[in-house]
Amino acid sequence: VQLDRRVDVSHNLQLQWKSRNVPNITGMEMALYAWQDLEMLQMRIVLTLPLPHRFNLLRKKNARAGKKNSDLMDMNEFSDGDDDLTDSQFGQVEPVMIELTYRLTSAELSIFGSAEMIEAKKITLSENLKLDAEQQHPETFIWNVFCRLKVCFKGSNIAPFEKHLNANDQENWEIQYNRKLVRDVKTVSKGVMVLTVSAIGTELLFEAEPLDNSVYSKVGSKIMSEEEISDTVHTEGWHLKLLDYHERKNLALKMLDKMKVVDDATAPRLEIYTFPETCMLRVMLQIGPRDRDFELGNVEINYHSTLSDVRVLIKHELDYEDVPKQFRFLYKGASCSVKQEPFRRAWECLPFVQIIAKAIETHENGTETEEMTRRREKIAKKVVVELPKLPKGQRRVLGKFAAVPVPTLVYVTEGRGEVHCLHECAGLFEAGDIIRIGHTAGRDYIVLPTPQEEASLYPKTMQISPVYDLVSETDFSTPIQNNFAYPKKGVGKYYDPVLDFSYEIIASPAAQGFDFTIPLSGLDLVEVNEINPADGPGGGLVAGLGQGSVTSELDGHSSIASVNTADLASIQGRVMYPTGSLLNNKSGKRRMANASHPHSWIWKCIPLKEDHRPKWRVQYDNGAVPYIYEFRGSPESHTHFRVPAMLGYLEVLCTDSRVPQFTLHPQRVDDMAEIPLERYT
Repeated sequence: VQLDRRVDVSHNLQLQWKSRNVPNITGMEMALYAWQDLEMLQMRIVLTLPLPHRFNLLRKKNARAGKKNSDLMDMNEFSDGDDDLTDSQFGQVEPVMIELTYRLTSAELSIFGSAEMIEAKKITLSENLKLDAEQQHPETFIWNVFCRLKVCFKGSNIAPFEKHLNANDQENWEIQYNRKLVRDVKTVSKGVMVLTVSAIGTELLFEAEPLDNSVYSKVGSKIMSEEEISDTVHTEGWHLKLLDYHERKNLALKMLDKMKVVDDATAPRLEIYTFPETCMLRVMLQIGPRDRDFELGNVEINYHSTLSDVRVLIKHELDYEDVPKQFRFLYKGASCSVKQEPFRRAWECLPFVQIIAKAIETHENGTETEEMTRRREKIAKKVVVELPKLPKGQRRVLGKFAAVPVPTLVYVTEGRGEVHCLHECAGLFEAGDIIRIGHTAGRDYIVLPTPQEEASLYPKTMQISPVYDLVSETDFSTPIQNNFAYPKKGVGKYYDPVLDFSYEIIASPAAQGFDFTIPLSGLDLVEVNEINPADGPGGGLVAGLGQGSVTSELDGHSSIASVNTADLASIQGRVMYPTGSLLNNKSGKRRMANASHPHSWIWKCIPLKEDHRPKWRVQYDNGAVPYIYEFRGSPESHTHFRVPAMLGYLEVLCTDSRVPQFTLHPQRVDDMAEIPLERYT
């Protein structure tokens, strides 16, 4: 059995390759052969050189033909000694054949076959095949391999048979293969240089050539083995598809952004880093065209920092009395709008960035008279609250709303109108807000105004209308509870397969010092009376301070104005135990009438047109995308700096936290959303 291992190369490609990569010697013939040898591709080039006398005759013939079209052709350079040159003087009877061979491994074939050569001229392949727009021509792969192969002759193409550089000598011929994948001009460690990436087997060679105006005169190269390449891809969290050989060019482009210059004792050289390179950026305040800029301070940035990030750093790290309240960045000499800041990299502004104060229009106000003061103080005693209307028996406020999560957890009791939060209500809720407790499918509740005295005594408690009613809910039976709501079993616990033992490794909100401050007596409600709009200016819902039980006309039944200590559920170790009788709801399920539900999730409703979240984020905020422990009991681990970390341990540390304040480790949504997109793509 004979196996044909030859690789077919079309005649059209051979002609295209010969015209670009083979010396043009008159009368020379070329033949290209390629075949498979185990896991290698062998390429053999056979050059048949003409006899010296035949070469000179062909030159004269071509010269005479060219003279017909050009009267400026000088024939003297072809006549001196050419007639006396014969084959016998060279001792040559038959043409000389030069054989050149080159080999490529299977990995190199995949690398070079899928990457076009830099500055390669486009050629027209055969159009006999009908291909779609996204399909690649079958001959593109073999052309990408062969177009990098170049035959070089050390002598002159015009006079190839000189004594010192004779074309008949095998040593004067060689094959060069272009292994360059990427070439780009970049600023690396404040130096402008031309970076080139070449493929040497399965390794990558990074070379730098500083430009004339660069701070470096010479920079050493960096070669990365296949093991180093794999470690970099896993450390950076890039797609594992980049480890394939046919993705070497795309991988090289991403690694160029990870290069820095290390200036050690010997000479500057290239190195790759797996952490963001940082640098101090000076912040300068431009006062005027003739005045000198005022230095506000320095902030630390990395290669991925944007001007939007610098604005946050200025707000938190520099002296607020020196920084203008409103300012704009100068980016490349022009004012940069706030909407453009997330797309402008601060690294390009080094060594300093300029800001200019934004002019604010002010209007002079008249002096306040005593009459105006008394009127203002009189109006201040009355708090006008615009509350949404929720008629009796209606579960939803009229209008289109979207439920967005509030970063806190609440404690509610069946049949009561008090909501106790883990955080202070000021800043999270205000009177008139529409909220949903326990589930987005639940009914709407309206936040009632709380007297200032009660709000100062119990800042974590607010009043709602109507009272909390879980028994009448038909779409869900229990609210979503706990900061770490998923998975339902074993949340926050790591199972050690060696010890066969589970233990908690993430702290609860109570362990971090957060708890509900539940008053032992009821809060005084703000009296809310509905006033006829026909009463003129000031009509609407006016809230005044009241004592005792108050009837709210928003829902048509009385809300709780005072709560006795005896009615509260027993408190033991800051944990509420539900007490009360069992009731049946519309679905027929039995529930506790006065049950308490601590650590429940809460949402606030906003107009639907103001909700710009994608659909996946809405489902995540609604609790419809549970977190799953996939590596519980798994022996798999990830080694970094020779320290193994169990995947089962890491996934517990990264458990979804309802309140971002309570998490100590990066989460899959909240913290990861702040990392720039280019870190993943």
